[in-house]
Amino acid sequence: MVTINPSPSAVSGSPKPVGGIRLDVQGLRAVAVLAVILYHVNGEWLKAGFIGVDVFFVISGFIITTLLTEPGRKVDLLAFYVGRVKRIVPAYAVMFTIVCLLSAFLFLQPDFSFFYRSLKSAALFISNHYFAEFGSYFAPKAEELPLLHTWSLAVEMQFYVFFPLLILCLPRSCHLPVLSLIALVLFAWSGVQVSLGQQDKLYFSLIARVPEFMVGAIVAIGMRRAVISSLLST
Repeated sequence: MVTINPSPSAVSGSPKPVGGIRLDVQGLRAVAVLAVILYHVNGEWLKAGFIGVDVFFVISGFIITTLLTEPGRKVDLLAFYVGRVKRIVPAYAVMFTIVCLLSAFLFLQPDFSFFYRSLKSAALFISNHYFAEFGSYFAPKAEELPLLHTWSLAVEMQFYVFFPLLILCLPRSCHLPVLSLIALVLFAWSGVQVSLGQQDKLYFSLIARVPEFMVGAIVAIGMRRAVISSLLST
C-alpha cells in the first residue's frame, strides 16, 4: 500500500501529475495489484504474481523519497508521521471492524482466540513478525488467517518510522551512495539467508524488504539528479 502522492513540484521533468497524482506510478500500482489478485485467485494463472508485493515496496520507496528530498522543501517530521496515520488508520480501522465481526460470527472459540492474538499484532503494525512464526506465507492454512495480508502494511509502517530519520541525518550528497550501499549489503545478506533455508521468515522481514524500498529511493534520487543536470545544461 502506497499512501503518499507527491506535489507537482516534486516530480518536475517526469510525467506530469494530475491533481497531485502521478499517473505513471498509479498505472504501475494497478499492474501490481492485478498481479497479486490473479495469483491469489488461481496461482496457475500467474505463477509469479506475488512479485506485485515487491513492486509495491519499490513504489513506496520511490514516492517517499521523492517527497522527503524535494528541493527547497523543509521536512516536518511530525507532520509526516501524522499524515501517514491520517491516510492509513481510518481505512485500516474499517477493515479491522469488518474482519472482527465476520470472525466473531464464523470462527469457533479456539479459532477466534488465535485470531485475537493476530489482531493485537496487526493493530500495533508488527504482524509481519507474528506471522513469520507460522511458516510460509503460502501455507495451506493461510485462508484461516484473515489478517495475514496486514504483514505488508506493517513492513511499510516500520519503514516509514526510520527512513525519514535516515534521509534527514544524511547530507544530500550522501543520499545516493549510502542508499545504494544499504541496498547492496542487504540484498547480499538476504541471499545468504535464503541459502541457509530461512526464506520463509525472510519473506516477512523488514530487513529483507529494505533493499526493495532502496531501489525505489535510488530511482527517485537518480531521476531528480538527471532532471537537475538537464536543467543546468540548458
